[in-house]
Amino acid sequence: MLEALGRLCREEAGQEVIALLQHHAPSWLVQMPALLGDTELETLQRKTQGVTRERMLRELAEAVEAMTVERPLVLWLEDLHWSDVSTLDWLAYVARRREAARLLVIGTYRPVEVMTHEHPLKGIKQELQVHGQCEELALDFLSEGAVGEYLS
Repeated sequence: MLEALGRLCREEAGQEVIALLQHHAPSWLVQMPALLGDTELETLQRKTQGVTRERMLRELAEAVEAMTVERPLVLWLEDLHWSDVSTLDWLAYVARRREAARLLVIGTYRPVEVMTHEHPLKGIKQELQVHGQCEELALDFLSEGAVGEYLS
């Protein structure tokens, strides 16, 4: 998630995203010190001392809701089977929220990695599917011809 946020902050409207994070998700912005001046960073560090995991989840969810008021956001996360637990917790948290957000999350993962290693994504995906909060699109393997076409 930090990588995705960092990219958003470095894009054309990055200063708007930084201001939004300062207001709604300071505990996330403080994790990206290169985006801030020394004074701003010190202020945010004081403001976010002792922040809890639950507060961080809530802050980022609220920031994304605010971010998507004027334009939708597509968040593409590759290789969720390699994600840290915090990223997966945030995805589950956002999927369960009832507040409006124009957000589409597309996540890719290798099913065999999730099934054989008792990955936390397995339980999260099952819970979200039961409640109709996610949809899985299984992709077939590429044929030899398709791989050749792709490579050429």
